[in-house]
Amino acid sequence: MQYRKDIDGLRSLAILPVVAYHAGFNIPGGFIGVDIFFVISGFLITSLILKDAENGAFSFLDFYYRRAKRLLPALFFMMLLTGIASLFILTPGEYKDFSISSVMATFFVSNIHFTQSIDYFSAAAETMPLLHTWSLAVEEQFYILWPVLILGLAWLLKRGKSAAVWAVLFLICVLSLAASQVMAEKSPQLAFYLTPFRLWELGAGGLLVFFIRAKGQLGPLLCNSVFALGFILAAGSLFWINQDTLFPGYNAVPVVLGTALMLWTGNMQGQRIAQIFHLSPLVYIGKISYSLYLLHWPVFALYRVYEGGNEAAAIPIALIALSFALAMISYHFIERPVRFGWSKKAVWTGSLAAALLVSGAHVSALTTNGYDARTGTEALPAYAADLDVMWDWPCNPNGVGQSLGNTCHIGVPWERAGARYVLWGDSHAEHFAPLFEQAAKGEDISILLIPGCPAFIDDKTVRRIVNGSTQYSADCATQQDKVIQWIEQDSARIDGVILAAAWSGYYRSIFEKDQKLRSRPESFRLIKNGTKSVISKIPETIPVTILSDVPRPGRKFTTCLMSDDGWIKRKTRKRDCDPLERTRLEKRHAPNNAALVDAIADRENANVYDMIGLMCGAETCPIYIGDRVFYRDDHHLRRNLTTAEKEWFVDRLKLRDILLVDAP
Repeated sequence: MQYRKDIDGLRSLAILPVVAYHAGFNIPGGFIGVDIFFVISGFLITSLILKDAENGAFSFLDFYYRRAKRLLPALFFMMLLTGIASLFILTPGEYKDFSISSVMATFFVSNIHFTQSIDYFSAAAETMPLLHTWSLAVEEQFYILWPVLILGLAWLLKRGKSAAVWAVLFLICVLSLAASQVMAEKSPQLAFYLTPFRLWELGAGGLLVFFIRAKGQLGPLLCNSVFALGFILAAGSLFWINQDTLFPGYNAVPVVLGTALMLWTGNMQGQRIAQIFHLSPLVYIGKISYSLYLLHWPVFALYRVYEGGNEAAAIPIALIALSFALAMISYHFIERPVRFGWSKKAVWTGSLAAALLVSGAHVSALTTNGYDARTGTEALPAYAADLDVMWDWPCNPNGVGQSLGNTCHIGVPWERAGARYVLWGDSHAEHFAPLFEQAAKGEDISILLIPGCPAFIDDKTVRRIVNGSTQYSADCATQQDKVIQWIEQDSARIDGVILAAAWSGYYRSIFEKDQKLRSRPESFRLIKNGTKSVISKIPETIPVTILSDVPRPGRKFTTCLMSDDGWIKRKTRKRDCDPLERTRLEKRHAPNNAALVDAIADRENANVYDMIGLMCGAETCPIYIGDRVFYRDDHHLRRNLTTAEKEWFVDRLKLRDILLVDAP
């Protein structure tokens, strides 16, 4: 295929918004640059396969050799640099997670891995150094199946069956697009990460190859108009799409169509507008775009970890400059020399050696608990080794409330208990569960934990949007209906319902009818109305207790537990390890607490337990019990608390008062 400057220029349109978006600049849809890359990739790969197939020169070995030569050197260079930098920034638990994702990225299945572990738009995602490799995995999985399909279509073309070729490609793209829309509504993470729901974007580039063959040149006016339309569709999507837009699905059509239109008309005779993409700076950025894509994300992610927060990098221009510098080194000293100088044997041998080296290094990391010797003379305490350890608590899923989903049972068997309680809510209900277990210890009490959703979301009074989808909201409404029905059926035997939630964490995502009206003040109103609504459905004979938010630190404390003589260096400020300032927390939590108090105003047997008032002293709120941090992250309590630690909380939060039992 003849080299086209406009395609390299178009790559710059893809990579620059991605980098700017990840740096924290206000380009709400910057992440769609990946979709532009997908269309370009589908177009180029289909062109190459079809050309070789028609010349009788296609070889699977040669095809994958070219892909390996193009993709692997820069990828392994990025992983080497990231792995070394991570040794000095990531804690052992974080390094273990990094090691797993490294192995997954090496074998191009990281997109599948990340569907199980992270939401692309969550705050936690911003500190995962290899999250961006999901898109490479999608492309590599595409390369496995696509050559077989194009060879089959080339065979049909030789026999004059062009209509069948069009029908097959069009059907594949339409089915994948429809599946993408359905899955985006039901499970946004799967739609975002998995190849079947991205196939239509790559396929659109392939379809364009056959379309160009069937259509001749356009006149100058028309080809410039079509290119301009494509640019408007693609560039406009950068600003009207955001992380709350249902995506990919139908909302990705404009950027995919726009990219295809620019590819179609970008090198036609008489084309003037596309000359913009012939400018040397844009062409050069396009040439280094692959290395820039690979290297910019670890730079931002590791800096955020170093800073100790998930907020946008504080020095974005410097980080962008560093990303460009590393990308230029990668392009000139890694990509080009291998791509244009290495033999097949050298490429395959080098790729295999690199894959084995990466895998071996990270298997070693897993067996040494993330190279835990890096923490210095004082190893990171075992209780705070990683997030999974700090969330460890044995759920007993016995037969109580089987129709309600994944429930956990606490205390004596439900059927023979003298008192029965329901603890209902999201992950904050889950972090209270071990504390209620301690409070009920030795008593004739049974407690059923119903996790998954805050009780106040019913998809009517209160709805929630997550990654453009309201499926979570619909699922919560279904759960609420089931729980209320179950409570009503067993109301004579239930002695109390306890509601817990990350109340102050929902203000960005909840709404009633118009999702554009989301705001902090609106969220307070909705929390009040939603809570009032669900309480009204609970039989009046059953007391209701609402646990407000625990004091939210808004920061993590792992680095406070590491010695100063270790490898790991983070910008941990002394104040980050100090007790929390009560005045600031009260100001933040007061509107939510007021909404909860208003919600129970008409209910006599309902109470709100103010966690700040119970946990905090006159001026500060603690983060330690003894010398052990009791927070898991920036808003959850640990669940792997010792008996003494749980007893501290039980007494401090007066949880036995809720269960109507005396202290031992």
